[in-house]
Amino acid sequence: MIGSKSFLRSHQATFSNTLTGRKYRAFLRAINQIGYIDSSLIAVTLADVPAKPSSPPSTILSRTNAKSLYVQFTAPSSDGGSDILSYELQMDDGKGGDFISQIGFEENYLKLWFIVEGNLTKGTIYRFRYRTRNSVGWSLFSDTGFIQAANVP
Repeated sequence: MIGSKSFLRSHQATFSNTLTGRKYRAFLRAINQIGYIDSSLIAVTLADVPAKPSSPPSTILSRTNAKSLYVQFTAPSSDGGSDILSYELQMDDGKGGDFISQIGFEENYLKLWFIVEGNLTKGTIYRFRYRTRNSVGWSLFSDTGFIQAANVP
């Protein structure tokens, strides 16, 4: 019985966002004149998607050249209350085309850097963006970063 309403078929609880990251376990008990039965135990984490990354992908010039691009990114300022499961890095074709996932969308990827090698055109500026995923879902994409396939003079 929820409160004094024996006919009630559902119940909603509201939690404050200060409780983000906490785990809760619950079960439902149905009672009638014959007895009661308990549902299976469920566990939920109060969480939200991670924050949008605060900075675009960048590079370390000494590690990038005309044949390989060293791309680095930063962890989000908030994981939404649930551990980060993956970072997805996307790159365009250097001609302003669509972004294509390089790593992290189909398989979890937790490093804060990635090296793009092959199929690069010397002197071309490539666009990059990334996002993060936790148990709730994906964050918004970061702002776009630009990295040129070129050797340091």
